[in-house]
Amino acid sequence: MPAKSMTIEEIFKENADGQLFGKWTQLKAHFTEELTAVPQQFPHYSKHDASHSEAILAAIAKIVAPKYLKKFTSSDLFLLLAAAYGHDIGMAVTADEMDSALSDPKFLVLVRTIQRSKGHPLKEYADHFEIQPGKWEWKSTQVTVGYGEDSTYLLAEHFRRQHHQRSAKHIKGDPKVRRTISDEALLEVGEDEWKNFVPVVE
Repeated sequence: MPAKSMTIEEIFKENADGQLFGKWTQLKAHFTEELTAVPQQFPHYSKHDASHSEAILAAIAKIVAPKYLKKFTSSDLFLLLAAAYGHDIGMAVTADEMDSALSDPKFLVLVRTIQRSKGHPLKEYADHFEIQPGKWEWKSTQVTVGYGEDSTYLLAEHFRRQHHQRSAKHIKGDPKVRRTISDEALLEVGEDEWKNFVPVVE
């Protein structure tokens, strides 16, 4: 039976000094905790918790063989691990952000656009609402069951479309991240990097 390949985190632990690996474990715990908000707010959504991050790292390890990953510097591996865990942090949305989004002009435009798009997978949910200037209303005054579910689907799409920007902003402004990381490399990851993972790897 072939020996199990080392994970990226195991390679990083083997190569990094204790201080740097300690910073990573702190950051990983912080990101893991924050990512738990994604399935709580959007239970219908595909997995975007820590297990999703681990799946990404496993996929990278299949593409970039461990023998090549071992040639990466400790800083490279740190950035790779952090990007895998942090790239979807913008999907971690608070209840207040959900409420505020309901009157966000960008959200209202999105709902109207979906209503006008034939065949859009969210059209049936968007059509339950009437868009008024600066707000939206549930069309039926008789039926209220399903309001939360309909709006959740649409809000998930709203935040999904901007989550790369939210992720970059969150990473740069999170005091816990800044206290954990002394290397400015991660803090300089911009919106393009969060939108497209390739530049981060490079």
